[in-house]
Amino acid sequence: TLVATANEQVNWAGVTMVDAQAEFFSVLALYFALRGRNRASVLSPLLAGLALGAAYWVRHTQLVLALSLIVIFWLTNNSRSRRLRALLASGFAALVIALPDLWFHQSYLGGWLRPESEELALFSIHGMRFTTYRMYAGAFAGFEFGWLVPVLIFGAIYFARRARTEFLALAVWLLASLAIQLPYPALRLRDLLPEFSILAFFASYGAIALVAIFLSKKRWRGQLAAGVIVFALIELLALRVWSTSLRPFQPPRAIFGTVTESQRTAFNQLAALTPRDALIGSTLNDGAVELFAQRATFRPAAWSAAELREFLTIVEKNHSAIFLVDDGNEMSAVRADLEKDFTLERLTRLDLPLFEEGIEEPGALWKIENK
Repeated sequence: TLVATANEQVNWAGVTMVDAQAEFFSVLALYFALRGRNRASVLSPLLAGLALGAAYWVRHTQLVLALSLIVIFWLTNNSRSRRLRALLASGFAALVIALPDLWFHQSYLGGWLRPESEELALFSIHGMRFTTYRMYAGAFAGFEFGWLVPVLIFGAIYFARRARTEFLALAVWLLASLAIQLPYPALRLRDLLPEFSILAFFASYGAIALVAIFLSKKRWRGQLAAGVIVFALIELLALRVWSTSLRPFQPPRAIFGTVTESQRTAFNQLAALTPRDALIGSTLNDGAVELFAQRATFRPAAWSAAELREFLTIVEKNHSAIFLVDDGNEMSAVRADLEKDFTLERLTRLDLPLFEEGIEEPGALWKIENK
């Protein structure tokens, strides 16, 4: 019960993104590695490598899990040759799965280790302090692991004493993941969802171990203490999931990457109201506009006032009309600036996904024309 899905996982469960898949293949890699660490067969190491390769495909940062597999396969009582065979089998299987992606990087990006995103330039050691605090505040909020901190800490310590190699493998995975991601200033809690399974395991292990310790005592005081702990844990879990459990009965929240039926219809309306070669200004809905409405988009808030005027003057020659959708707080300032040189006509209001509160004209569709 203690490994119940965390609040952040519930938030993103309905979104077709990579978090759940990355978590699944990462845990699967650890499972096969632990299962085959003391066996002569290389089947489990091969399966662990395949799962590691799949985790890498889903999210490249999961490559650090290889360090955990090295710990698991090397710190055993097996002979040196058997340990090397397990590592080579696992590494070969992971490489086979990763090769197509590495070939893509080499062929299209100019280097097999060159990332697809240019956001690597944003990484900075100086931002780690803020990012660390933000991740800590999110992960240990009440509806995440905050109420479970006592059993989580106890479980980590108790597990470390009873299974040192396994604990080291989990610790290496967690610390390595944090080390390579915390310097990223735009890091979000959902980026660490694959590592949530580690915290969930420690919390589960700690709760079960704590109850088992008191149940093992023959006197009635131990039995009573175990019962009190069980009821306390149930109460903590209830506090943890109280707000999350009500989610099915609440209005759907705006989550980046998903739309309701009404919002999907709004994109069809947008397509019907705009010419095929129209250009539409947006914020976080620009991808959805291009996908669902099949209209070219631009992000007006990303430019200065002079740059935006120059841009609109140029694109007027290639587009029959220019529009703006009010789907973010940035648009109020954009509209106020454009009204100095352009005429903005409010056409309608669309039920587009909105990710911010306090938008002045939420979902409004504006047509931009020269005065």
